[in-house]
Amino acid sequence: EHMCSTLLNLDELRLRGCGLTKLPANIAKLAALTLLDVSYCDLIRLPASIVSLNYLTLLKLDHNRLNVPPQSICELGFPVVKDYFAYETRKASRRFKVVILGETLTGKTSLIETMIRKKSFCTKLLDRTIGINEYELKMPRDKSARVLDCGGQRSYLLSNNLFVSENCLVLIVADICGYKLTSECFERQFGRYLSILCERVQKCYVVCILTKYDPTMMQSVYRFFNGHENDQRMASASRFQVHFSESLRAFKNSRIRMLAEFNKPSLESKYRTFLETQSIEIHDNVILTSAKDVASVMNLKTLIESITENLQLFPNVGDMVPAAWLDFEYRIVEKCKQMQLSAMSLKEVIRLGIDHDLTESPVITALKYYHQIGSVLFFDHPRLTDVIFGSSQRVVDTLKQIFRHDYSSANHNSQMSVIAETFRLDKIALETNATATIPLLRALLHNLDKKSLDIFINMVLAFDFAYVKDSSESRRFSSTPEESILDVNREKVADKLEKAGARLLIPWLLEEKCPEDALEQFPVDCPADWLEVTVTVCFAFSVPLGIFQEIGR
Repeated sequence: EHMCSTLLNLDELRLRGCGLTKLPANIAKLAALTLLDVSYCDLIRLPASIVSLNYLTLLKLDHNRLNVPPQSICELGFPVVKDYFAYETRKASRRFKVVILGETLTGKTSLIETMIRKKSFCTKLLDRTIGINEYELKMPRDKSARVLDCGGQRSYLLSNNLFVSENCLVLIVADICGYKLTSECFERQFGRYLSILCERVQKCYVVCILTKYDPTMMQSVYRFFNGHENDQRMASASRFQVHFSESLRAFKNSRIRMLAEFNKPSLESKYRTFLETQSIEIHDNVILTSAKDVASVMNLKTLIESITENLQLFPNVGDMVPAAWLDFEYRIVEKCKQMQLSAMSLKEVIRLGIDHDLTESPVITALKYYHQIGSVLFFDHPRLTDVIFGSSQRVVDTLKQIFRHDYSSANHNSQMSVIAETFRLDKIALETNATATIPLLRALLHNLDKKSLDIFINMVLAFDFAYVKDSSESRRFSSTPEESILDVNREKVADKLEKAGARLLIPWLLEEKCPEDALEQFPVDCPADWLEVTVTVCFAFSVPLGIFQEIGR
């Protein structure tokens, strides 16, 4: 490897009979090489990067134990070896990412579970999604989808930003039982999630879904969708569909808005330019489905399959990717599980890639691909381009400690580096003013080491979950991005903020800024004020008149 990095102008390399067992991936750096003789060695495989040697005319590989490419292929010469790596080791991707958004208890988890099991499945209250759940959904024609089922609790609304990405399919689910044909209801059930997409991605496809209807009550569902027969205005169109189309049109007309909420009016022009080139497609019709109606769920699955055949919107489905990427993906995810915050640095991933015959450039390309299909998180943001997250749930769990007020019951202990009185005062400031000092964050997130805490702070700043609060000591942190010391160097960000006496402002924690249930304690088991009751009623002959109204009371 050292030789390949230094002898860049070498044109002939003869290593015949030297007992070499492996060619380094960075052999591609010997761009001037015309002859390579590694015959009578002990090679088992060639690195895929060898195809980058554009001037290589003679490759001697006889008397090795090669199986990648097979020895019979190698004996046919270098052009055939290049063809092998170009075609034989590339596999059709056929993979894409599905992100499910919607309010809590709308039946999102039941929907995906029914789709996977191919039989009706209704999720119990205690098993509802908290944070995020991940599924692998097998589709016809060898397609597969990584499904990210995002918890609908409003205090997790911010974390949805982390999981939507370019070229993903987004399902926004609403509960038909609680839906009213008003603009306010549209904004709560659909509009807020469309806003997230408009602010985060440039190209994706959205399907809006109404779920949890009772298939035995189709007459009432028919009236809800189509209106009464004597309503001439609705006679030729779906009542709900007209409402949805009108609400969607109003949303599109109003989505360019001033972003001065946190004194950042300069973002307006950037946002406007972003939207002018944006291509977010929304399915024309709202899909009606229910976990109790397996046929409707399977129809939705068929729709997903047909939508993802559009290779302009879902290029990953048609891409041919190197076979080495598949094993490399598994290695990254497994390695991340051993790390705090399930995160690896880009340098660590590149070193891992070299072990799998991948040089730096293919590693970056592979990471972007992994992010788009949902297996890792690799953000195209200056603060986070050096970090790869291998577990979505681990990231959400860490954010939860702050955004769900899990710190409210935290007490000072001897393991914390901050003194008890400072801890008490800083905690009061966090609860009343939504400002957190770095020593307090170190204490509350004591399970994170320094490097992981830096990653966490960079993440909340990158996604505008928090801002650096202006003060006389830290005014330089709130300057323009070009001048800010935080943007110049992302490393040791916690130490720099602490040294400057800066605090993080977390507007989400302010009662007037956050949704109603954000101040509730995070449910570990069944919440104390919730009771789940299952009632089974059996009738020998006929159903007594008005029995269900009585049960309802």
